[in-house]
Amino acid sequence: MNHRIQFWPNGASSGVTIAGPGDFYAHIIVRWPLGASTWTLVAGTLTGMCGYPPTGLCMPGAITLDPMDNLYVADGNGRIQLFLAGSNSGTVIAMPSFSYGIALDNELNL
Repeated sequence: MNHRIQFWPNGASSGVTIAGPGDFYAHIIVRWPLGASTWTLVAGTLTGMCGYPPTGLCMPGAITLDPMDNLYVADGNGRIQLFLAGSNSGTVIAMPSFSYGIALDNELNL
């Protein structure tokens, strides 16, 4: 067991690791392409600590990607952040007390 939680979009050749690698409390999201031996940091920082600034995450619990590869993350800070494709700095777009999931409709509304 590698103790990763991953999200794989339909038809994708790579997934996004929500928690890991191997550490649920890493507070990061990484991209680990199928067959690769290394990952790329997508969101969060490598400090291993919960973070609140735009580059930080605290126990990310739900993610979704839109068709442009923008990443939406709900974390333990009681917020949903939008990370534009290629950016490691998020923008808070909602402040629910806690989210257990994220979904977008066909018009990209949360």
